[in-house]
Amino acid sequence: FGWGAKILQDRGMDVPTSGWMLGLSILLQGAGAQVAPLLTTRAGDLRASAFLMLAFGLAGLFGYLFAPMGTIWFWSVVLGIGQGGVFAIALTMIALRGGNPQTAARLSGMTQSVGYVMGALAGPFAVGLMHDYFGDWPPVAILFVALTIGRGLCAYGAADARTLEER
Repeated sequence: FGWGAKILQDRGMDVPTSGWMLGLSILLQGAGAQVAPLLTTRAGDLRASAFLMLAFGLAGLFGYLFAPMGTIWFWSVVLGIGQGGVFAIALTMIALRGGNPQTAARLSGMTQSVGYVMGALAGPFAVGLMHDYFGDWPPVAILFVALTIGRGLCAYGAADARTLEER
């Protein structure tokens, strides 16, 4: 979401409004984080909710990139719910798939350290490089489609109802 305001500004939105849209998106991440784990089945399979939240996040980004400017508030809501939901599903997977506190702690340390490095460093850097190279935002959509497919494949394997010991 760090590039959200810049995307909107490059599309013609003024700085304060783009900041409000990004703020709305960030505010609604909390709603996504609350709702997404509730969408899981009693059996603990998180696939449907993970795919739904991934789709919301990608749709929100596409809205920022391509939707009419008058609808950006809607896409900010969709983006926020998707981003918050995906994060909550990832944390839920750690707790449910660990099977016991020790395994969950090790899984948490590995996934969060790798995830935060990618999210804080590699992701924004790659987006900036693509934007600088192509001079526009639409090619970034291809990167996010590829990342979403990759995250979906990972979610498919990690989100079933089995713990690590059962695998």
